[in-house]
Amino acid sequence: MDKLDVYRWFRVPLRTGAVIAIVCLFALPATSLADTTLWYLSKRYDDTPNRIGQMRIVPIDIDANDASATFGDPLYLEGLIDDGHIPEAVTLMPDGSIVGATATQGYFSETFQIDSADLEARVSPITVTVLGTVGYDIEAMFTDCLGRVYAVDTGTSSTTATGNRLLRWASVVDFPNGPYEEIGDLAATGTDLDELGPGIVEGGVCDEPGYAADTGNIYRISYVNGTVEYLGTVDGVFNVHALDGSFFQDRRSRALIMRGHALSAGIPVELYAMHPNNVEPITLLGSTPTPIAHGFTGPMPRVCECGTQIPPDPCDGLGGDEDRDGVCDDTDNCHCPSAELCSNPDQEVMPPGCPDVPPECNNAMDDLQCYKVRDTSVPKFKRIGGVIVQSQFGTVEIDVRKPRQVCVPVDKDGSGITDPDTFVCCYQIKAIKPPPSTLVEVFDQFGELELELKTGKLVCQPCSRTLLSRP
Repeated sequence: MDKLDVYRWFRVPLRTGAVIAIVCLFALPATSLADTTLWYLSKRYDDTPNRIGQMRIVPIDIDANDASATFGDPLYLEGLIDDGHIPEAVTLMPDGSIVGATATQGYFSETFQIDSADLEARVSPITVTVLGTVGYDIEAMFTDCLGRVYAVDTGTSSTTATGNRLLRWASVVDFPNGPYEEIGDLAATGTDLDELGPGIVEGGVCDEPGYAADTGNIYRISYVNGTVEYLGTVDGVFNVHALDGSFFQDRRSRALIMRGHALSAGIPVELYAMHPNNVEPITLLGSTPTPIAHGFTGPMPRVCECGTQIPPDPCDGLGGDEDRDGVCDDTDNCHCPSAELCSNPDQEVMPPGCPDVPPECNNAMDDLQCYKVRDTSVPKFKRIGGVIVQSQFGTVEIDVRKPRQVCVPVDKDGSGITDPDTFVCCYQIKAIKPPPSTLVEVFDQFGELELELKTGKLVCQPCSRTLLSRP
């Protein structure tokens, strides 16, 4: 939990009944977050039938206040094979560089890397570093929190699922010509995936499971075994990504989709926010008349600062959990470094346990139980005026009148407690109102609700505590 976070609490009537609930929305002190940049791969077609033109990378700046999108000028890429190649995939690496691939359909891909300094400078043209070529078409890419690179081999054709595979390299150092694992048989799922990205789970962005797109169809994908779950369809969508709430003033994660296909010159590129679980409804964030978009990437989720959500390979050191069942056993081929290790293929060799996750890195706050309080301080709390708070509803000046509640972390239904030392202290304020008829949609383990905000009567912030004994 961020020590600078302040929370504003509203009383709301539930649309599903007459019960009164309390909803907590993030509100920050009057400071602003920097805009976040997404990138997509594009190409200027001078002669569309022959695919003649120059590759380019295009920035999209996402406003931290309202998530609106501003498309920047294309940055042309030098050092790549342009003639006959189409833009296919890009992924942002932990060091801020971008790794990508172009391809001739069904034949081979050329992979490349763009230095982070060149992306930050935004000076065109940019000379890329060619990483190598492979004899198959890389149609989508993703990088997890450990820097492992995933790619979709589109198989015999970029328009069918035949031969589609999900591949993984241990790092960009091995990509594309070094050793890799085949994580999943995508052909068996019937999908011909065009894009991979992080996902949203319980309101937070994670690297497992992620999102994937296939010609308008949006899926949830497992980077452990390559299985997919259909979520919905938006015509013309070939690109998908997610940004976690720490990039936005309202602290709400966004699932993003983009229209505009690599082979459809003349169709504008449009960026939308989608419902994280059901796809619809979608909200337009911005567009550009510059056509041609394929390959979409953005910052790693902040949860990456705490490690990956993808479980470790139980066959670490024995050659890999080849059947992806989570157990090292006789169904896995043993490529061990010694005969001694291979003598017992049923042994379960687990890597060392993960270190404790720093509380400030956790993507979600602990569940809280709140208590009414009576101020027994000497002297008692004195009213504080002129406190400025900013939220998605605007900036207001409040008077903090007296302490009303203390909320403590609790373990609810075995969920655990991440930060047992940080409490939340809530103070009564003069009632404030959000804009008229403000509706919010909230998601938690109890369900999905549409709520109308009424009055704000509390301001809450993290606080430390010391237990005192009664005299």
